[in-house]
Amino acid sequence: MSRDADPPSSPPPAAARTRAQRVLVVDDDPANLRLVEAYLADLDVEVSTALSGEQGVEQAREEPPHLVLLDIMLPGIDGLEACRRIRAAPRTRDVPVIFMTALSDHARKLEGFGVGGVDYVTKPLDRPELLARVRTHLRIQKMHASLQRRNLELSEMARTLESRTQELASASSSKNLLLAVMAHDLMGPFTPILGFSELLRDSAETLPRTEIRELGGGIHLAAQHCVELLQNLLDWARLEQMQVVNHPRATSLFELVSIGCAQVSLRAEQKKIALRNDIDPSAEVHADERLVAAVLRNLLVNAIKFTRAGGSVQIAQEQLAAGNDGVAMLAVSVIDDGVGIDGDTLVLLNQGQPLPSTEGTERERGTGLGLSICHQIVGLIGGSLCFDSSPGHGTTATFTLPLMRS
Repeated sequence: MSRDADPPSSPPPAAARTRAQRVLVVDDDPANLRLVEAYLADLDVEVSTALSGEQGVEQAREEPPHLVLLDIMLPGIDGLEACRRIRAAPRTRDVPVIFMTALSDHARKLEGFGVGGVDYVTKPLDRPELLARVRTHLRIQKMHASLQRRNLELSEMARTLESRTQELASASSSKNLLLAVMAHDLMGPFTPILGFSELLRDSAETLPRTEIRELGGGIHLAAQHCVELLQNLLDWARLEQMQVVNHPRATSLFELVSIGCAQVSLRAEQKKIALRNDIDPSAEVHADERLVAAVLRNLLVNAIKFTRAGGSVQIAQEQLAAGNDGVAMLAVSVIDDGVGIDGDTLVLLNQGQPLPSTEGTERERGTGLGLSICHQIVGLIGGSLCFDSSPGHGTTATFTLPLMRS
């Protein structure tokens, strides 16, 4: 319903209509509808109106709004019944409903919360109060919708991963145990994602902004962990099927290490671990930067995982003498002061064997594939990888890369 004072205008472009949030206003008094429309003109929202509960329910089902302003006292089905029907329909069950009611209707207000209402505004309507409540619930609704989309994306990622895992498992019985370990570890990051997003959905309007930021950071870190695990699985699958091709070229090692440190910086900051890039800014290697980046990512993640809070991780280099082929090599070391590795595990690690996943110093999980992937990639690019460690004395992972010839 248009406001009488508004001049006729052409409809906004389709893209603009899609972006704007929609508010459905249900009231049997046309004057009240015009008043609410006039108040909501200050917000970037589309407003549709209905004169009865039946009409409001029908409009909500045809084109679900982002928020409903619903009068309680309506002819036919009243606002309470209209709210029940809106919240019962699958397409509109998450749409927030704000009741409009007289100040004296205390019992009706309580009943409104019981049928699914999230808030109420009192009549006669106060413009600042109405706008404040509408803004708040539209913001919460937008956050909730965003979290739902993210959860759907993560669920789709999990389904894709499960499908790929099944394909790989059928290829070789020797891989079944390894894939079972991965499936177990890959479920871990979804627990904080689902838990934090549920808390945001249910309590966002009462949580302080600092706590919302912390929850958002937790979701981001868990999602990043999912992506890393998936990337390792895909890298491993490609390596096993010999689909990884080495395309070496002149590459700045300092830049690759800087990017790798930036990618794991949030993980390091959470444990207050210092990252130190001691690579010579002028150092150039003859290597495929994608493959070197994958090795660095896995070695840095592993070092942070097994380093206690307040520790440090250093990336250093050492030039080696040229071999019989005349190619000079550069040794790159990722050095941590973490918990170290026992002798038996160290032997398997230096053989490039996939290891069962082990919890980090703060119960971090992984697939156990990362270091095996590093061995395969380093071999593909013409280098070698070895680990030096003892329990309680940290670990040094060193891999070699061909230097660019002058």
